[in-house]
Amino acid sequence: MITHDTLPPNGCWKAKYPSEFYRLLPRKRQMYRDNREYRHGIRYLIWSSYARCWYERHLSQADTEENIEYYVHRGMVWLWPDEEHQQEIREEVERSGLTYWKLRWRQHNEMLWEEHKEKANDGNGYRYWLDYRRAQIDKLKIKKK
Repeated sequence: MITHDTLPPNGCWKAKYPSEFYRLLPRKRQMYRDNREYRHGIRYLIWSSYARCWYERHLSQADTEENIEYYVHRGMVWLWPDEEHQQEIREEVERSGLTYWKLRWRQHNEMLWEEHKEKANDGNGYRYWLDYRRAQIDKLKIKKK
């Protein structure tokens, strides 16, 4: 495993969204689960607060979505793509007509929208029971004289 004491001087940035580790499949427009794939082979650095150094890794099939989302959420991961991946990212940005960060923000929200649809209220009395429990809690909060 390759380690670095400092960040590389150029071509490295902190990942803000998990969508930066994915690419759209051909002829797809939105970043849903069936429309995306890992950007295999892209280089990234993970900060280790215990070793106080950066570990260099390449994205592979062994990396799960949960691990990548955890690293991004904790602010521990920096992308460091090689020239081939940089050119691919430039082409995506040019096709979209947006800036890099706006494109990734939009794709991240598309990913979240799909998760929201799966976990959202399905009309089975969710609101009723929410109000009922809130009323019970409010009754317990009333002070008696």
